[in-house]
Amino acid sequence: LPHEDDVWTRCNVGEMMPGAVSPLTFSTCARGIEMGWQDNAIAIGVQEERVPRQSYVVMFLGHLFINLSEGARFSAQVTGASADQQSLAICGRIVPEVLDPVPASWRVRLPRILRQLRQLMAVKRNIRRLEFLAEKSPAVGSDASATWSAIDEALEELYEAYALHLQVSSVAGAMAPILLGIRAGQNAEPSLEDHARVAAVLAGAEDVESADIVAGLESLADLIVSDSAATNAFAEMDPHGLAAWLQAEESGGVGQAYRAYLQKHGHRSVRELDIRQPEWAQDPQPVFQALAHQIRLRSGGAPDRGLEGTRDSPDDHSGRGERVLRFLTPWAHRAVRNRERAKSLLVATTVRFKKAYRQLASQLVEEGGLPDEDAVFFLLHEELGKLASDSNSDSRSEWAKRAVERREALGYHETLDFADVGQGVPQPEEGFSESEEGDSDGRIVGKPVSRGIAEGRARVVQTLDEAQAIQPGEILIARITDVGWTPFFGVISGLVTDLGSAVSHGAVVAREYGLPAVLNTRSGTQRIRTGDLVRVDGDRGWVDIVEPGSGDGSQPG
Repeated sequence: LPHEDDVWTRCNVGEMMPGAVSPLTFSTCARGIEMGWQDNAIAIGVQEERVPRQSYVVMFLGHLFINLSEGARFSAQVTGASADQQSLAICGRIVPEVLDPVPASWRVRLPRILRQLRQLMAVKRNIRRLEFLAEKSPAVGSDASATWSAIDEALEELYEAYALHLQVSSVAGAMAPILLGIRAGQNAEPSLEDHARVAAVLAGAEDVESADIVAGLESLADLIVSDSAATNAFAEMDPHGLAAWLQAEESGGVGQAYRAYLQKHGHRSVRELDIRQPEWAQDPQPVFQALAHQIRLRSGGAPDRGLEGTRDSPDDHSGRGERVLRFLTPWAHRAVRNRERAKSLLVATTVRFKKAYRQLASQLVEEGGLPDEDAVFFLLHEELGKLASDSNSDSRSEWAKRAVERREALGYHETLDFADVGQGVPQPEEGFSESEEGDSDGRIVGKPVSRGIAEGRARVVQTLDEAQAIQPGEILIARITDVGWTPFFGVISGLVTDLGSAVSHGAVVAREYGLPAVLNTRSGTQRIRTGDLVRVDGDRGWVDIVEPGSGDGSQPG
């Protein structure tokens, strides 16, 4: 951290890249966020040139953090916006530990604001540029040294993609705190009712690309259950055989629909900005798992998701700023659509580099530089360049040893967990303090991001493998959700997460599917157990444990 008392958060970046990441992810994708941030600051006039040190996206024990204090310093030099507005955009709540720096004078800030506005108004142009970057071929060469050089030269395009995505997504990120400020008053703490009203404003955006991931999967599942050969293939074949069958002509219309789905969404995955994570087109097993789950559920009839009607209070349109909120609604919807489209294109651009590094890994193994292809992800990009150009067998062995040791270290890093917000050097959490969160009656309080009320049995899920046990009508309780979780949104009746904001991926898809959702509870996965009967109030941001489960994770009879 640039300053020892800086405030950091796992929010936002923890949704993009949950858990610990590999060194190569840090030196490419995390570096991409930092370089995109710095390049935008240079374009606006806040800094003169790039600096090698990462100050906005930092890493400790393999986990990535956003430096909220650095973000506040940036805002003070441009818009003069309060640190509270940034906290609302990134964390979904005000973080009082982030202090407001002294803002630059209006004479300095005004030209910077105008430059930033030009950036924000260039959304269509930025998306077209992202489309161009996403469609380019992976950078590869005839041997490891040539491939590394090609990747190194192309990395500027990855940095550019992150800069463009940050510009596009910042409009949606700023929209929620702006709407909250209109509703609550600029200097007032937004109430849960204010958050619910803003969630209602953000709901209803059509043609959101990430929502189509769920819709396309459900359509494909419907097609499979109507085709006996396809149903048998999913029941009898292993993933390798199933993948081959779906690519063959004998799979007929189901195979065509599957290939069309991967053509459109095959670049997505859980942890999709982790350079080590294979995309669905490379490893379709998560898609097969989600489809198999959908097929099993359909064999028992259409799932009853048990949704209830919404409360009356959030429908009250007579509060502060209603005319302005109604006017801004189409703008808010457009910002959400653009953000999800830009994110998809950023992921597709990242996949270009995943493919290139996999080629580099294969060449390094063939040339005797690495013991296996997975080891490539445990050296920094610059270190891989030294390895690829080094012909000395002893020094190559040292690089290989370092990669293997780091892979072992990642296993430890993955067991660690951190608070959503902290100050100074991050410290892994020992456990949850009951006195820190919620009301005295045990109510769990978060942010209402998708309206409605749902009651059902809880399914606490930490991994996608655990998600295979989800039953129709259950409430999904997770630490975070990214695009890899969305295939299950068509089954559940409500969503609760520890982290997240109104523009988080889970919130966006939940609104499109009419799922009551409460995010940013900070403790839901620790206080709720699988099998508990819970009531999710997406209008007020409340989660109540109506009836404890059996305690062994099983559902009461």
